[in-house]
Amino acid sequence: MEKIPSHKTLFGTENKRGLPIGNLASQFFSNVYLNELDQFVKHHLKARYYVRYSDDFVLLHEERDRLLRWREEIQEFLRGRLRLELNQHRQAIGPISNSVDFLGYIVRPGYLPVRRRVVNRLKARLVGFEKALIRRREDCTVLRYDQAALEKLRATWSSYMAHMKMGNAYRLRERLLYRFAWLGLFFRREGGKLDRFDQAPARLHRLRGQYRFFLRRFPGSLLFFQVGRFFEFCDKQAEMALRVLGLKRIEVRRGFQIRCGFPVNLQERYLRRLMRLGLPVQVVREEESRLSGVKKRSVAERWIPTPPQ
Repeated sequence: MEKIPSHKTLFGTENKRGLPIGNLASQFFSNVYLNELDQFVKHHLKARYYVRYSDDFVLLHEERDRLLRWREEIQEFLRGRLRLELNQHRQAIGPISNSVDFLGYIVRPGYLPVRRRVVNRLKARLVGFEKALIRRREDCTVLRYDQAALEKLRATWSSYMAHMKMGNAYRLRERLLYRFAWLGLFFRREGGKLDRFDQAPARLHRLRGQYRFFLRRFPGSLLFFQVGRFFEFCDKQAEMALRVLGLKRIEVRRGFQIRCGFPVNLQERYLRRLMRLGLPVQVVREEESRLSGVKKRSVAERWIPTPPQ
């Protein structure tokens, strides 16, 4: 529907009307305001099959002429009573077998696919997230675990999956997960949900527990584990770092048997060396917040070397 424009004056528009699109209150007030339309259709037109959600509605009848007459009467009622106009570009009359484009779905008898425009919008947003989170270089691929972006991505996916859940979209969801397989690098998939696995749980109150958590989460990667101004390696990871990076052992503590490390500001130097050796790296940084005495940690980056041709 479209609002009839207000009268113009020399100083602008007087008696401004309208509601912001997307505002949660808009949905409520549109239902309140259009209640009179519902009463008119059901009690005056006597339409048996009528469905409305916000400002979108559908009428069903066996006779085309009846539908044409109803449209004229509805237009007169909206213009005279509610100061609204029917959107001339968003209305159509046709048989049910041709399907109905309604509320983000293509409604067909016994089948409810998702509107193509909705799917294309989701694909475009996923492509945008991919560009923001993944940087491909000649010798490696760098994954950025940007906390705000990942939460927004997870919320976006959940919103669209909730929409698709109402229709027949299982195969569509599987195709999206295949097309955007990189989602598996940032999330653990459970059905249609995506769960984060790059943050140590709050129950881990000791440094040793956090270190082992990230080792289990990312097996096969060398772990750059930040402790203050240093990245540290412990036990078997320390043995590998001593061998391939030429580091020196440091004092053993915190329940580990072997420790070594290097200053945080030398990260780029050692990353380049490991990419040449074909060894993936997981960078875990500490945050300002604490978990009962130990700082909270999460994955910041993941460096994956490009395999040789």
